[in-house]
Amino acid sequence: MLFILFQIKGQLNLSSIEFQDLSRQLKRSRNIIQILEKVTAIHDAVQAMRNDRTQHRFVDAIQSMKDAQNVLSQDALPRETEIKILTVLASAYKAEKRQLEGDVADAWREKVQWVLPSQTVSNQKSQVEINISTDKDGLKDIVRALGMLGLLLPKVQQFGERFIEHVAQPILHDKSAGHEVSTTASTHTLTVRTTVGKTDRVPPQIVLTAFEEILKFLHMHLFSVPIDKAIGLKLESDGEVSEGESRTSSEEPLMRMLAEATILRVNSLIIDECLTHSIPSQQEDLKSYEEVIALTDNFEEKLAKIQYVGRDSTHGQSLCDFVGNVGMLFANKKCQEILAKARELMHTSLQQMVPALEDESPPPLELQGSLAKKSKKGESGSLPSSTPLSSNIFKMPQCKIRSV
Repeated sequence: MLFILFQIKGQLNLSSIEFQDLSRQLKRSRNIIQILEKVTAIHDAVQAMRNDRTQHRFVDAIQSMKDAQNVLSQDALPRETEIKILTVLASAYKAEKRQLEGDVADAWREKVQWVLPSQTVSNQKSQVEINISTDKDGLKDIVRALGMLGLLLPKVQQFGERFIEHVAQPILHDKSAGHEVSTTASTHTLTVRTTVGKTDRVPPQIVLTAFEEILKFLHMHLFSVPIDKAIGLKLESDGEVSEGESRTSSEEPLMRMLAEATILRVNSLIIDECLTHSIPSQQEDLKSYEEVIALTDNFEEKLAKIQYVGRDSTHGQSLCDFVGNVGMLFANKKCQEILAKARELMHTSLQQMVPALEDESPPPLELQGSLAKKSKKGESGSLPSSTPLSSNIFKMPQCKIRSV
């Protein structure tokens, strides 16, 4: 009986050793399988990312980029660092991501083109063109892709800078500026023609009408594209799109982003360069200024419809608020005019002086006394001088007298 027990105990020890060995082999095999699955997932995602990018399916490419990023961000498996192919795949992912960002940016430049003058010379005619692709669906995909990559806001800010410099400012300073819209099979074109270096004071009627028509064109063909409210699908710190956010946040037109980038400066320019100069100088002209107030109110109402202007906006002073204070503005303008005249008077004489007319040359002086007698005897009455004097030495400043 004891012999049997010893035999069973020996067999159990041997079985335990074999079981532990098999467990270690199973764990190692599972680890290898997990690493292989990770390698396969990254490879497939990077390959799909490349294929979608080359076919300009940018949104699908970004989704594949997210899949690769999710796998790469997982906790490292045991002995994973020894697998060189994972390091190679991570480098390939980074290179493909940079290439994708570059291709999306190039696609935006192809869809939205600025044609600017090569050089600007004062008083020379200048022409600026904005060409927008007629492929609205393609534009939507590119805008969405830019938002998912975190590149949309910089692109809109750059567009806004060019809009202010090459469109807004010339319209405000050139009374003869003009614009026109044309359309071909592939492009909508806005052309703005101005004269470089002009400093005209353009009436509000011309300025506001031009701004309204140009912003309507931009909204119709580009900035009506819907985007996510959180700046085109907000990115996480690692470049990933937040899952919950993309499903819950609402959409708004791209025009709101353009407004955020430009509304402060545009309002400031219109107020400083146009509306301020239109404030009446005479009290009897205040009644006619109601036309400008109505025009400005109508202008902001139309821009509110395309969401470039918000009635509840807190971005600085609105145009309607400015012209609505016409009474105070008129009083300030009159005060400035009075102060300017006062400063001018301070620099003038207390009496109005005019130059006195020059009389005819006086007759020669007659010599008196002994000099006259010597002159009659042929003697000179002048004093000898060894140094000749200038003819202007005793010349006095021109006389001025008080005007009546």
